[in-house]
Amino acid sequence: MEKGSIWSIDSHNVSFMYMFGTTMASYTYSQVYMGQKDNFWKGFVGGYAATTGIINSFGNVTSSNSITGFGTKPFNFEKLPRWTFSPMIAISMPVNIYPLDLKVDPFNNFTYITGMSTNFQLTQRFVANIGINAISNTDRLIPTTFAATIGARFQFF
Repeated sequence: MEKGSIWSIDSHNVSFMYMFGTTMASYTYSQVYMGQKDNFWKGFVGGYAATTGIINSFGNVTSSNSITGFGTKPFNFEKLPRWTFSPMIAISMPVNIYPLDLKVDPFNNFTYITGMSTNFQLTQRFVANIGINAISNTDRLIPTTFAATIGARFQFF
């Protein structure tokens, strides 16, 4: 680790929501790690997030908690010098607490996300991006969803 380099980034998030009779408050702590230079982990970004929330929906109070881990790393290939491929994986494990029923439901079902982001360097200052993600859950009642992104990045200086 070099002097002045970043090892990790910590963040805190507090949210409150009210929508059609449902109130929710949540707190999230996350820590993101970045791979260092000149080894396999160069370019790697990964970490975890811990979230706790309280939901009051028409008098039914629920506590929803989760732990999420994620990681992505870019890869370049000699035969495709203008392309960068970045596979991504994330897993989220819930722990639901029902205080009125005195019921705890730990790690019953979990959500996982897999995806790939691809950058194409058109010019020295313009990069195009295409990405696709699949979001699924071990609960068979929750269908798998897919998301696609198309974007570009300009560098002015």
